[in-house]
Amino acid sequence: MTAQFDFFKPLSITLIISFLCSCSLLGRIYEERTKLEIRLFRSGGLQIKDEKQINQKQRGMIYTRFTDFFPNSTEVRLYYKTVDGRRAKPSELENGIPEGWILHVIYYKGLSMIEVYQKSGAIDEYEKAFLMDFQRGQSFWTNDSEEDQEEKTNCFAYDFIRDDKKAKVKINGKSSLLFFSTDFDRALAEAKKKELEELAPDSIKGF
Repeated sequence: MTAQFDFFKPLSITLIISFLCSCSLLGRIYEERTKLEIRLFRSGGLQIKDEKQINQKQRGMIYTRFTDFFPNSTEVRLYYKTVDGRRAKPSELENGIPEGWILHVIYYKGLSMIEVYQKSGAIDEYEKAFLMDFQRGQSFWTNDSEEDQEEKTNCFAYDFIRDDKKAKVKINGKSSLLFFSTDFDRALAEAKKKELEELAPDSIKGF
C-alpha cells in the first residue's frame, strides 16, 4: 500500500504540522501518548497487549476499515479500565477481559488522533457528558454544521463537531463514543480516494 503513504506525507505537512503548534489549546484529541498513559495508568488503567484480546475487541470497530491508509508513524493501542475506578490487576486480563471500559487510541507521531470509548454496559448520560466535556478543549460542541456534514472528504460520520472544527464525535449506540481529529479523518479520506483512482483503470480493463 505504498501509494497512499506517499500521498499522505505531503498532505500531513500542511494539515498535521499546523495543529502540532496549537495542541496545547486542544482537548484530549491531539494529546501526547505519554501524557494520556500517565493519567490513565495512575487511575488504574492497563494496556491490553494480548493479540487475541486486541483482535476480539477491535471486531466491528469502524476505524479498522481504514488501517491500510494509516501512515507509517501510526500506532494503535487498546487499554482497559474498571467501571468502579479501582486499580485493575494484570492477572484479571489473563482469562479474558472483564466488564469495564475499553479505550482504543490511534496515535500519529505520538499524538492521539482517534479515541473510542467502549463500555461493557450502556454509557449513561452523566458519563457521556463528562467524556464530551473534557474532549471539547477550549471550544464547544455543535451539531448544526450541515455544510460540513455534506463534505465528501471524510471517512467517519459524526453527530457533533467542535466549534473550532478540530474534532468530531460519533455516538455509536448506547455503549461507544468515537472522537476523532478532523484533519486526520480528511487525510485518510484523501489517501483512500487516491488509491481508488489509481485502481480504477485496472478494474475496468477489458471493457
